[in-house]
Amino acid sequence: MHGAGSSPGVARSAFPGAVSFWLAGHAGTPPAADDGATDRGALSALVDRERPALVAGISYGAHQVARWAAAGLPAHVERLALVMPAWTGPPDLTAAATSAQADEFSRVGVDCALRRITRDHPGWIADALAASWPLHDRDGVVAALRAVASSAGPSERELAAIEVPTTVVALADDPLHPASVAQLWSELLPRGRLVVVTASSLADLGAAARS
Repeated sequence: MHGAGSSPGVARSAFPGAVSFWLAGHAGTPPAADDGATDRGALSALVDRERPALVAGISYGAHQVARWAAAGLPAHVERLALVMPAWTGPPDLTAAATSAQADEFSRVGVDCALRRITRDHPGWIADALAASWPLHDRDGVVAALRAVASSAGPSERELAAIEVPTTVVALADDPLHPASVAQLWSELLPRGRLVVVTASSLADLGAAARS
């Protein structure tokens, strides 16, 4: 499950051969104001159809995979990978930064914001964003990011309810996905394992999640 403002292509770059889907708000329609329930429903339907052994989520996708898993997993799901989680429970300062990004998009447009990001923060992360964000119209991606910024991450109780082996991957020195959040998740998960990486590509993140 990919992140907000992202795309299935990003998920497939991290997990080659993976099956992914457009999140609510990413296909020209506004996201539902339901705290991720629509996305968790779509994830559940995908898992029922494809019957994977591993279910993975990146960023906002990690939040929704964790909340979905806490409600009970089908027997064929043997493990989870939660990559770059951003916050736990109610939205926090990291969520506020996501909202600020939405405000920038609304004010100057996606192309202008991307030029600033790729100038100020060059590298593979900016390249991945540049490949995803133009796929969405400005109103769609602004609405999606604002919905994410107001959505809850998994609670401590939800994380403690996930019983399958779960790898939590943190990207070192990423202020929008703090390693401290990934560490907390790994400690709350009964069978959690933390991997902190200095990745140079999406494929590196996926490899760490599967290790």
